[in-house]
Amino acid sequence: MLCVWCVQVSVELKKEKEEREKLQNINDQYKVHYNKKKAIITELEAKLAEQTTALENARAVEDKYAHMVTPLQDKYNVEVARNKKLGMSVFSGNTTFNILD
Repeated sequence: MLCVWCVQVSVELKKEKEEREKLQNINDQYKVHYNKKKAIITELEAKLAEQTTALENARAVEDKYAHMVTPLQDKYNVEVARNKKLGMSVFSGNTTFNILD
């Protein structure tokens, strides 16, 4: 009777060992998958930080040049207004041209 019990315990232990190995294999696969995803996320975070820095630098440069262009834009608008006024006066016949100037 003792031998039958030993065989049953041996079979149960073997089944449990196989189940444990199966679960360990699944756990190992999960760890590999998790580590790959973690590496991808870390890489994406680094790229995002790099792109954010580049965007901030580009905005700073854009602001710098915007401040430089504003006075030029104002001068341009004054010249456009002068040209329109001159054009209107030429078409109305009120302007005399001095060719010697």
